Amino acid sequence: MIDALLAYLSGPGAALLGPDGCDSLRLLKTSGSHAPGARVNFFVFRGAETHPRLVCHAARLRCGDERLRGEWQFRRALERSLPEPLRQTLPGALALQEIAGAWVLIEEAVRATPLPGPYRARFLPARRDRVADDLAAVLVWLAGFQRATRTARRPWTLEDDELHVRQPLRQHARWLGAEDLDVIERALLRRVRALHGVTVDWVAHHGDFWYGNILRRPDGVVVVDWEAGRPAAPSFADPLTFAFQYLFWRGRAEGAAPSLRLLGATHDFLRQSLGPLSENPAEIEAAFLVTLLARCQSSYVGEGVSPWLRLLTAVLREPRTMEWLRG
Repeated sequence: MIDALLAYLSGPGAALLGPDGCDSLRLLKTSGSHAPGARVNFFVFRGAETHPRLVCHAARLRCGDERLRGEWQFRRALERSLPEPLRQTLPGALALQEIAGAWVLIEEAVRATPLPGPYRARFLPARRDRVADDLAAVLVWLAGFQRATRTARRPWTLEDDELHVRQPLRQHARWLGAEDLDVIERALLRRVRALHGVTVDWVAHHGDFWYGNILRRPDGVVVVDWEAGRPAAPSFADPLTFAFQYLFWRGRAEGAAPSLRLLGATHDFLRQSLGPLSENPAEIEAAFLVTLLARCQSSYVGEGVSPWLRLLTAVLREPRTMEWLRG
C-alpha cells in the first residue's frame, strides 16, 4: 500500500499536495484497532518537513470500505452546509480514491496541537485555568456547530425509543444472552421514558467527540476523526461523550480520580451545552444511556464486544455510577 500511495501522490494525486511539488515524499503509518474493519492511517510528509501535508485513511480489509465511503459522503455534505469559519475547523476531505484495490480517503493535515487532558499534571492553579480555557473553547465550537447543523427540534417519542434504544441494542445481541437482552432492554426503556416529551435538537453528530480528537490553535479548536459521524442525532450525545471521557478516560489510565474542581468545571460545561436537560437528573441520566448506545455503534466489525456496551450494562447494574452527571 505504501508504494501504491507514493505512486498515486507522485502522479494523478500530486495536486493534493499543493503547488510546490511532490518530490521526496515520506509516509508514516499508524493504526489503532487491529479489527478487520478498522482503518490504517498514513501521514504524508514532503522532504524534511516535520508537519504532514496529508493524512490518508485506508480500510484494513474490504469489509471496512463501506464505512470509509460513508464517511466521505457525510463529510462532503457537511462541508457544503457549514459556513466558512466552521468549515475551517475541520480537516478538508480532499479525495476518495481506490488505490491498490483498497479505498483511501485523503484529507488535509491541520496545523494545531493536541488538546491536553486534565490529568497531565497535578491540578494546580495554572492547570485549572488551562482546563477552564480548553472547556470554553470546546463549548464555543460545539454551540456553533450544532446551531449550523440543526435539522429539527421536537419532543422525544416512542419512535425514538425504537431507533435509538431497541435497534442499537439488538445489533449487539450476540454479546448478550436472550434473557439478559430482554432484561437490559426493559431496564433501558424504563429509564429512557424520562425523555418522553422532552424537546430535543437534532444535529450533525461527530460520534467520537473526546479530547483526543480535538486540537487547539490560537483562534479556537479543530475537530478531527469524523469516521463515526452522521447527519442527525440527539444534540446531547456529543457533549455527554466529551464530558464523560474528559473526566474518566485518562484518569482511569493514570489511577487518578477527578477532583471536585474538575467535576465542577465539567458540570458547568454540561449545563451550558445541554441547557434545561442538565437540570433534571432523570432526563440527563436517560440521555447518557442513549449516548452510550450511540457510542456502541462506533465499534469496528470483528473488534469484539464494545467497551461501551460493557459500560452500559455496568451502569444499569449500579446506578450510582451516574452520580457524576449531577456535579
